[in-house]
Amino acid sequence: ARSGRPGVGRARAAMGPGAAVERAVRRMERLAASGAVGDAPEGPGGPGRAAGIAQAAQRDGWAALEAAREAAQGRRGAVQVLGWEARLRAAAKDPGAEELLCRAAKLDPTDARVWNSLGELHWANGDLTAAHHCFTSCLEFSRDIRAMRSLSMLLRKVGATPQERAANTKESLRVAKAAVALDCNSHESWYLLGNTYLSLFFAVSHDPTHLEAALKAYRRSEALERGGCPAQVDGDGDSDGERNPDLYFNRGKVFEFLEEYAAAVKDYEQAGALDPRLPSAQRIESIFRRVGNAAGLVQRKGHLKSKRLAAITKSLGRPEDDLPIASPTAASARRVSTLADLSLGKNTQVRLDVAILLPLASSGDPPLSFLAVDRTGTAFGVSVYHLDAAVLAKCRSGRDRITLVEPLLREVRLGAISYPLLQLQQPTQFFVNGELLSSSFAHAALDLTSFSEQPKQ
Repeated sequence: ARSGRPGVGRARAAMGPGAAVERAVRRMERLAASGAVGDAPEGPGGPGRAAGIAQAAQRDGWAALEAAREAAQGRRGAVQVLGWEARLRAAAKDPGAEELLCRAAKLDPTDARVWNSLGELHWANGDLTAAHHCFTSCLEFSRDIRAMRSLSMLLRKVGATPQERAANTKESLRVAKAAVALDCNSHESWYLLGNTYLSLFFAVSHDPTHLEAALKAYRRSEALERGGCPAQVDGDGDSDGERNPDLYFNRGKVFEFLEEYAAAVKDYEQAGALDPRLPSAQRIESIFRRVGNAAGLVQRKGHLKSKRLAAITKSLGRPEDDLPIASPTAASARRVSTLADLSLGKNTQVRLDVAILLPLASSGDPPLSFLAVDRTGTAFGVSVYHLDAAVLAKCRSGRDRITLVEPLLREVRLGAISYPLLQLQQPTQFFVNGELLSSSFAHAALDLTSFSEQPKQ
């Protein structure tokens, strides 16, 4: 069978039947992962372009497999041929793939490729217990990076109780670090390490250093993808130079969570360019809508009438007035009167009294954000991480004195839109009439199901 590409037959002959079939199988697997294999739509002129490419790849794969079968020698050769055939059948959604892989595993239980392929097949079929057995069995015989990455991903998807899920996430991090240590030039391993740190932050630790570690891992993965190291070859002997759209989409969600909207838009745009199927355009539209609405409310001070705004600022009392704070640390912080008294960045050992006007966002995504004013009537945004949205119902608009301890002052900028924002990283920095609302603590949750992960075939 001809591939229709000049020189492919000569190149395949030069690389040998084994390397040729491995390359053909991996191409077929990538097409299957992209959705090009299987239920491709038919048109008046026959199969669509994607289906045609998949059919040609399948023909190339079977031709290469037959050449490898003829050249195969001994048990090792038989195992390899069985593994290649099983992977081709799995990519084509053939139910006979599992039986072939089980036969190959019995012939040579030390073959990492067979265990990985069988584990990936079980995972695709929803049998995570069997997949876990395959990956751990593989690692009993070799320190295989592909099995490490798959096991790390799998561990974060299993666990019957919160305690089990937390323990599995920590073990996932250990395995992900081991994969990076095995090959520090693998952009795929760095990407998965970033995802693992994200899971650890949102599901277990809520430690900001873990969020920063995730971003560092993503940056390292991106640098390697863009050519920050010599061309890498993965554990199956195939060059891996494809850009990863999920890296940019996932990092965009992190930047959106951190309210670094310009960086989030940039990553969403990159993700959308690499994979138009991702909901990048919707996320970008949502960001512009949220930032535009917030900036408009800040500029117009919540559309409050002057008389009402004056009454609210008066309720904050005179600069010399002070309320007792139910926290020795917060009470010892230097009290300032206005937003203008703060500096850009974190204001250590400083506290500011404000009044809440109204919520700034209704999407329900963290952090909790609202519009506030200081004693001078200056309006700005305030965001508090890990605080339950129900707290807004406990704060009577304009009648309660809200104390912000050690706020971080930022200027939100997105194109021509901008507004001042105060961020509180912990709910222990937020007091209502001098009291800490401890019952309203709620750890931030990001929808981690959108963090696309499947075993890399």
